[in-house]
Amino acid sequence: VSYATTQIGISGFYNDNGTYRRNLLAARVSVGSSNTFNKVHFVILKSTDDTNSIRYGGQASQNITFGIDVDFKSKNKRLHLNAGIAVAFTTRDIRYGIASAETIYALYGIELPVDPYKFRKLLVYNSTSTMPAFTYFPFLSYYLKPEYRIANQRITAEVRRIGSDFQSFGNPYLINDRFIVSLTDRMRFLKNRLFIQIRFRHFNNNLSKNNSVTFNTDMVDVSFNYLIKQNLPRLNGGFRKYFRSGKHKDTKEKYREYQISNYYAGIIYSLNKLEINSTLTLNYNLNQRNYMKKQQSVSSHSIYVNLGQDYSFGLMLNLQYNFMLLTNDTSNFSKNNTYGIRIGYHTKSNKLRFSLGLMRVHSIETIWFPESERSSISAIINYEILKNFTIKLEGGKSDYIESNSTNRNYNELWGQIGLRYRFMR
Repeated sequence: VSYATTQIGISGFYNDNGTYRRNLLAARVSVGSSNTFNKVHFVILKSTDDTNSIRYGGQASQNITFGIDVDFKSKNKRLHLNAGIAVAFTTRDIRYGIASAETIYALYGIELPVDPYKFRKLLVYNSTSTMPAFTYFPFLSYYLKPEYRIANQRITAEVRRIGSDFQSFGNPYLINDRFIVSLTDRMRFLKNRLFIQIRFRHFNNNLSKNNSVTFNTDMVDVSFNYLIKQNLPRLNGGFRKYFRSGKHKDTKEKYREYQISNYYAGIIYSLNKLEINSTLTLNYNLNQRNYMKKQQSVSSHSIYVNLGQDYSFGLMLNLQYNFMLLTNDTSNFSKNNTYGIRIGYHTKSNKLRFSLGLMRVHSIETIWFPESERSSISAIINYEILKNFTIKLEGGKSDYIESNSTNRNYNELWGQIGLRYRFMR
């Protein structure tokens, strides 16, 4: 069970809306047997914008999501089946108050099975809410993911559908109104020193036909991971290619949008000396996007360095650096440098674990973006109150400063508290 709250420090003005504090409550209950490896998980998430948190604000939203997923493993552990289904309802503006069932019927011709007023504490339902249309279930999301192990292979298939009105404030980056199919083959060779993965994915957007053009994307991904020898670095690399096209739903005219090629390579080196476990990671990534209509190409280069150390007396240290450059044939669009450090400690029994982290992102001025700096500090504490009963506290603060405009500067405070209890029989 987790409770979290965020606050972006923009109060707003009478002609410029601010951002509300958002409160989020989530709970996950898992039921299963450790002997059969079969489990059922129930999830509920509710999030509401606090209209009293600032003086000037725009629409205040509320979201509630229910979900259930199951894990099934055969006795020989070769077959693993994972499937889930979830429904989500969002009210885009709770300031309108609660609408009656008669109002909803008059506006949309939908007869609600219950009076929204009876469930006002669960969800404020009005004309801005997700309508329970049962033609193609826009509020529904589901997935099916079977996996089968045979010899040195692990073959995984996946089908996933996300309705056009399915939103979860717990995952703001979720893309809805799409259907996804994928097939992955993971292979092991040379006594598990070489891993090769081949993956194909197909994305079909605009299931609701709300947009005039439906876009399809095909992705092919090939990667490897190779351990040269014990006490030597592990090499990894691969490429990923996307093909995106569109078709007008009425005229059936086809559009060739773009192709994306992604190449990456790196090394991972682990060393254990003087009772210190050290891991060094180096990665380089090249991403090229070719626009078919404009006959233009945009590239991005990134370098990632990470050093992690775990000392025998419980101290942990992690340092990271990341550089990214976005450019085309003539200009640099953006150039970012990211620096991070996290220091942690855990007791021998792992009953208490805590860490403190600092992050700084410095963006160099380009023709498209001004110079800016984003910094953050965060702390995480995990404590086992009783056996199988853990509490987690997490909080932080971030600031954004832009050199040319103070109107875009902001600061943010956030926090979360979670409880986890494991029942054993």
